[in-house]
Amino acid sequence: MPMKRKYLSYIVLAAIALIAAGCYVPKTSAQTTPQTAEPQSVVHEGFYKVVQSTNTFREPDLGSAKIDRIEPGTLVEVIGSAGAFAQIKLSENSAWLRKNQVEDTKAPKIVKTLGRVRGKEAPSELSADLEILDSGRLLTVKATSGDWLLVKISENRGWILAGALEPLGVTTKTAVLEAVESLTTLKRANIRDKASTNSNVLKTLPPGTRVEQLGKSGEWFRVRYLDITGYIHEDLLSSE
Repeated sequence: MPMKRKYLSYIVLAAIALIAAGCYVPKTSAQTTPQTAEPQSVVHEGFYKVVQSTNTFREPDLGSAKIDRIEPGTLVEVIGSAGAFAQIKLSENSAWLRKNQVEDTKAPKIVKTLGRVRGKEAPSELSADLEILDSGRLLTVKATSGDWLLVKISENRGWILAGALEPLGVTTKTAVLEAVESLTTLKRANIRDKASTNSNVLKTLPPGTRVEQLGKSGEWFRVRYLDITGYIHEDLLSSE
């Protein structure tokens, strides 16, 4: 009888061990909670506004060397991206910051000057004049700051009060230029034999010279002036 009890005890212990083993399920990689990737903001080349104080880095990595700290409201020009980081111009160099630290300026793309207006070096009436623009000049808007718009003026960028400009909706300067048969040089412009600043200069034209439009190649217009056919960059031309 004692022997039977002994065997019965062994059987009970074995049953408990089997039950315990069945209740334990080791956590596998398939059962682990999936890590949700941080959503990445989409930024393109152009001007953005910094939304909060943030550091800039030498590389697109929070562990890389810090370069500078940028305060909220600062306008920065994005020139590239990598993962969760955006590359910006910083003085004559570049730096990286998190994409979620900037927002689109939502500026209108193309505007037209209403009368003669002054392009300023900074968004202030006290700032030095960059250039005086004639009425009807088409400009590409890059960013905003209060009542001022940052616009592309030939190869430069300057500030103009928004009240002196008329938005042209989604119309682009390129579309306007492509729609006319003749164009006018805004400043001294080189006619080149190819659509590149590294190509040969066929002739240099003074401001206000009319040329015939023959077509478009990227940011360059193929034009004819007298008996010369070549290319002029779109930033140097106007439809007026």
